[in-house]
Amino acid sequence: MKQVKEVVLQRKDDRPVAIAVPQPDAQVKKPAFTAKERVTVGSDEAIIVGDGLDQVKDASFQGKPLQKKMEDKALRLSGLKAAGATASSATVSIDLTLTSGKATVSLDVVNSKVETVAK
Repeated sequence: MKQVKEVVLQRKDDRPVAIAVPQPDAQVKKPAFTAKERVTVGSDEAIIVGDGLDQVKDASFQGKPLQKKMEDKALRLSGLKAAGATASSATVSIDLTLTSGKATVSLDVVNSKVETVAK
């Protein structure tokens, strides 16, 4: 959208006067949520982190509701296995309904996780 920066006003028989138009406030950003870690195939839970988790009203996968529970500064989602979100390894989208709109979280589902522990 093209934004107007100045408006020119002129009275009858006077010089034109340019008046600056204030810019609108910055757009309200949607909260950015991410999965804390990848989950394995068949897992039932995932932890979501980010600012504004208190705005989350509901969570779902392909229209199937997921249970949510706030823990400190994280959101634990459960019911992923029953909803079919972790049936195979892929990147799935979890839909979050917020008080101010909607958001989507990408969740990586992997076959197995291998951790390297330093000695």
